[in-house]
Amino acid sequence: MGSCGIRSTNGVKAVSIEAIYTGDTRVGTMSSELGKKIEQLEEEKIWLGLDVDIHKLEAEKLRKGKNKAEEDLDSLKTDYKKLRVSIKTVSLGKTSDQWRQEIEKEEARADHWEKKFQDVRV
Repeated sequence: MGSCGIRSTNGVKAVSIEAIYTGDTRVGTMSSELGKKIEQLEEEKIWLGLDVDIHKLEAEKLRKGKNKAEEDLDSLKTDYKKLRVSIKTVSLGKTSDQWRQEIEKEEARADHWEKKFQDVRV
């Protein structure tokens, strides 16, 4: 039959059919190593697939969280605008100094009317 064994052509190992059938131990060792390497690569492929799935789930969760935060922000902006309109409508949009001045003014008016009432009674 031809030559038995393993030969290298352009850096690629080639195994003759005779070497496989005659039980060349180098072929068995190489086959076993290749089998282990294939198993290792398949396991890595599974883990990489799981990593991709996890990253997709995390990205989707972040997208949903971002959308929820944007909706909440829009709602808060709307509520804030409504509150500002309410404050303006009810005239509550005054500073504490403005309120103090208004109270003093109203107290002065009350004193004025009370004095007039006292004058009318006498």
